[in-house]
Amino acid sequence: MITFKIQARLYEKIRADLRRPHAYANERVGFLTVGSARTPNGLLLLAQEYWPIADEHYVDNPNVGAEYDERAIRVIMELAYNQSVGIFHVHEHPHNMQCFSNLDLASIPQLVDGLFSYSSKSVHGAVLLTDKLCNSMLWLPGASSSRRISQFQIIGKTIVKINATR
Repeated sequence: MITFKIQARLYEKIRADLRRPHAYANERVGFLTVGSARTPNGLLLLAQEYWPIADEHYVDNPNVGAEYDERAIRVIMELAYNQSVGIFHVHEHPHNMQCFSNLDLASIPQLVDGLFSYSSKSVHGAVLLTDKLCNSMLWLPGASSSRRISQFQIIGKTIVKINATR
């Protein structure tokens, strides 16, 4: 079982950032630093900090929801290297579309491959948020195929569990 936990305050900050309009990008993208630990129940992933992509790092490409440049990638690669943490790409799709796009399915594994060269012992991946669902792809160190989060928990005054796709 893979459990992903995030503080409610951080989760709300992410959702607010992802919903901000941009001059030309149709979607916002950010990155989460994530710690991980083995537990008797499986793997525990703990969201630590959110790093939104700066407005000037988006590329004006009307053919995709959001495209970002190498400066945004450099920021997250440095985070992975300097902090020895996992990095998770995080975004929403319009109209609560619950699955990763074909572009996501092609580009996120390439991003993760690069992240492993900077932080080889961390778990890296992506989270796609919708109002009632969390879709995910993640890679464990040394794994050739992706896995999914089993439980996505928002920790606040109460614990809210969001359905994780399987």
